[in-house]
Amino acid sequence: MARLVMFSISVMVFFTTATVFASEQDPLVDPLRPSRFQAPETVPSAPSVTKKAEEVSSWQFTTVLISNERSVAVINGQAFQVGDVLEGYRLVEISTDKVVFKNSQGKRVLKRAGTGLRKTIR
Repeated sequence: MARLVMFSISVMVFFTTATVFASEQDPLVDPLRPSRFQAPETVPSAPSVTKKAEEVSSWQFTTVLISNERSVAVINGQAFQVGDVLEGYRLVEISTDKVVFKNSQGKRVLKRAGTGLRKTIR
């Protein structure tokens, strides 16, 4: 019984000291980071960039499904069909490598990543 009590006290002391030492160190340091690494300073965005341009440029066209019944494009993780609206732009065309959005200000074409590569057959 005395051994069990001593073991329990030892475990509690160990975890208490480990917690104290862990809180004194830098929190969550990447062990693979080079020793002289300094994080880059943030650069403010140019004031001439409009909010709409930033929103459109952040759209990511990742997947397309084209069948006889329907065509679906996945943009920013959401499924869209022709006629759906994204931030004021109406989706008017879905093809295998691009989608076309239009609104009163003009049209926006998004190309799917990786579709510009051509494989040479020998």
